[in-house]
Parts: sequence; structure tokens; C-alpha cells
Amino acid sequence: MIPEGVHVIVVSRNEPLPAFSRLRANNGMHFIGWNELRLTFEESREIVRMKDRKSITNEMVNELHKKVDGWAAGLVLMVEIAKTRHTGYPVLKELTPHEIFDYFANEALGKTDKQTQAFLLKTAFLPRMTALMAEKLTGSNNAEQVLSGLNKNHYFTTQYGYHTQGANRPRGTSL
Repeated sequence: MIPEGVHVIVVSRNEPLPAFSRLRANNGMHFIGWNELRLTFEESREIVRMKDRKSITNEMVNELHKKVDGWAAGLVLMVEIAKTRHTGYPVLKELTPHEIFDYFANEALGKTDKQTQAFLLKTAFLPRMTALMAEKLTGSNNAEQVLSGLNKNHYFTTQYGYHTQGANRPRGTSL
């Protein structure tokens, strides 16, 4: 049973199964294809500049954009790899998308406990969330602590403000 106010997002490399045809026909389900999700060069440039304000050339952004083929998470991961490893962007040209995913899996999942891994898997599709949203989605009563720990350890989560209703719970951006 899905709680009221919560929407389910399913990510797949394939089109929805025929069993979901009725939902699609009745607008109970929406399909967003790769062409709608793929970043443009301009979007990639803005994301790179948001994540790394250092002087980065359009040529470097273009290389990153081509490397990840418009894959938003891959682009963010490449920028994070360059920042944390202090390798610079030219070295990233050598990485394959598989290596990018392996890096993410190792950094975000391999170094966390089972509870945090489950939390990440349940919330990974949310571009932004409050601790209250994460609690409702995961059923966890310590979402604020998990988000704070992820942010503190630079696990692809950024605290960007405070919730104005109720308790002052930090909100974050999760990828």
C-alpha cells in the first residue's frame, strides 16, 4: 500500500510491461523516455558549474557531456570524482560509464551500513527531500540523522536549507 501523498517512480531501461497498459491509458502512470531525460550540453554545463565553480572550459564540459551521454547522475559523479581525487578533468576522459558506476557503488554503498544502503536505495530517485519526506518514504524514524550523516561525509547529498514548518529539519539534495 502506497501512503497518501507519496508517488512511486519506477526506473527501468525497458518500456513498461503490457500489464501496465490500463494505467498508462487512464493516466494513472506516465512514461518518461530517455530522450526527455537526457541532458543537453547547456544543462550539463550548468550542473558542472553548480558543482564546481572553478574555471572549467566549455571543452572540458563538452568532454564530460559526451562521456556520460547526457546521464545526469554520471555527470555529477564525474565532477565529484575530479574534486575528491584531485585528478582534474582531463584524467576523467579515461573513465568508462561502468567505472563511474563502480565508483558510486563503492563510495555510496560499499562504505555504508545496511540501514543507510536501504535508505539510499529507497530515496535515490528524489532530486530533493525533507527529512519528513524521507521518513514517510522509508518508514525510518531517523531520516534526519541519515541525511545529515550523508551530507557530512560528502555522500552525494547537500543540505540546502531548513524546513519552515514544525521542527527545523534540514533538507537535502540526493543523487
